[in-house]
Amino acid sequence: MTPEPKAGTGAVTKNKKVNSDFTGLIEGEKKECSHLDLSKIFNPERIAVIGVSMTNQFHPANIIYNKNYYGYECETYGVNPKGGELEHRRIYRSVREIFPGSRAFPSA
Repeated sequence: MTPEPKAGTGAVTKNKKVNSDFTGLIEGEKKECSHLDLSKIFNPERIAVIGVSMTNQFHPANIIYNKNYYGYECETYGVNPKGGELEHRRIYRSVREIFPGSRAFPSA
């Protein structure tokens, strides 16, 4: 007979108790994270800053955009629904305009 799980204690699977923290680990097991490659998150090749203001140079998105544009060796794109130009740099209307035909941005 399989014991019934108690609320907040996790489920019981084949007489092994699964942790209730939703990691899917069996109680007592350790999770190895050495296989995760986070370099693309912390060292991206491209950055798109969405919400760049065309009228307020101190808008938080503009600060982030300029910091990334001048501070990192990666392609930096500003995005504003109106599009246009900011400090002689093109501002795109959408991320799709930056990467046309990309499958990474499904249409709504």
